[in-house]
Amino acid sequence: MRLRSQTGQTAAEYMGALLIVAAVIGVLVTTNAGTLIGWDINVLVCRIAGQGGCEKHTPGNPEAPPLSQCVISASDRSLEASVKVFVFKLEGGVTGIKRVAADGTTTITLKANAGAGLNFSTPGASAEGGGAEASSPKGEFSVTGKGEFSRTWKFSSEGDADSFVDHVVDKVKAKLDWKPDFLQSADDYELPPQDSDTVYGGIAVAGSSSAGAGGAYAHYGGGVEAGVGARFSANGDRTYFFKAKANVDARAGSSLAGGFGVNGDGEIMIGITYDKNGHEKAMTINGVGTIAGGLDLRGSAENLSGLLGSIEKAGGAATGQAGKRIEFESTLDLTVPANRDAVRAFIDGVNPATGGPVDLALATKAVYDRFDAQGATNVRLYDVSKDSLGVDIDGSVLGFSAKYSQSDATLTDAWFDPGPGGFQPWFDCSAAVH
Repeated sequence: MRLRSQTGQTAAEYMGALLIVAAVIGVLVTTNAGTLIGWDINVLVCRIAGQGGCEKHTPGNPEAPPLSQCVISASDRSLEASVKVFVFKLEGGVTGIKRVAADGTTTITLKANAGAGLNFSTPGASAEGGGAEASSPKGEFSVTGKGEFSRTWKFSSEGDADSFVDHVVDKVKAKLDWKPDFLQSADDYELPPQDSDTVYGGIAVAGSSSAGAGGAYAHYGGGVEAGVGARFSANGDRTYFFKAKANVDARAGSSLAGGFGVNGDGEIMIGITYDKNGHEKAMTINGVGTIAGGLDLRGSAENLSGLLGSIEKAGGAATGQAGKRIEFESTLDLTVPANRDAVRAFIDGVNPATGGPVDLALATKAVYDRFDAQGATNVRLYDVSKDSLGVDIDGSVLGFSAKYSQSDATLTDAWFDPGPGGFQPWFDCSAAVH
């Protein structure tokens, strides 16, 4: 009897333990923790099989960002024109931008810009004799006030976006056609509701200089731009942002030895998004730039600070070298009180807890530290092909320029930072291209 009692008790204990295990497994299967464990098991199996790069080639990492943030291709088409009378310059243009995400989400943005400012230039002079040729420096300097308005439409698939573009082109053609169209089939197309509208205003300063002698030449050009803007989304969100740009193009060489130099561009945008009720939702830092060759963040970078350090080490692309475009996005959740308080102190210059003033340098560092500790960051590399066609007539009294440009970018690699441990390959993002 005692043995049967012990046996029965043991069986009951085993049954209770199995029920607990079953309950835990059930919870894990229906939560992110279960998905993460499943992914880790797949990585472990890959390693046991002796394969390399298991984290990079194992899909389904639940810590990865949503695929709607993974832009796998981008196409820009722009037409710019300017007129200069004496030192006064007017410019304007239109740009169309198409961005396709890994989940199929596609956005179409139409942007119009205009600017006015002052442009100073020295035409330079050239001389030839004794088989040699030389030119005095030619330079240009400009200060321009700029304004932009853009409207963005979002579609669930690239096919829907392409159909929208075709309808818009047909509608424009119908508007410009002087012959009557009684059916008005193309003209009747109604544009779908936009996803967002964006306004921006800023100041741009640019300059360039070039000279040559004895078959040798040198050129330098560059510019900076800074401004503020706001984006109004259809869901009621409002994002206010500061944007800064910089670019440089330096070349030197000779007719015998060829040329060398560096070129690059960079853009940074810092924005804060509020919901329709005026509550802070997120602070975002977006960056776009050009680097030489590739970039591998595995084991060498962690959080936003590590990423920026790695980008700085990669440097600008050499002229004639196939540089890559790099884009990164880091988002800080402002529904978290500690994050929200740090950002409020940075913006208002007042400590939310005490009401006293804060030091700007310390407040900036506090926000930077919050991004390092809790910011969700992803980074993507692209191969880019560019082409342009234009005309530039620069007279002493009257000048005119027009330029058509196109740029196509294709994703080559992507990473994300899930927290401690540093950046990991974003497999599902990179694999969407192939």
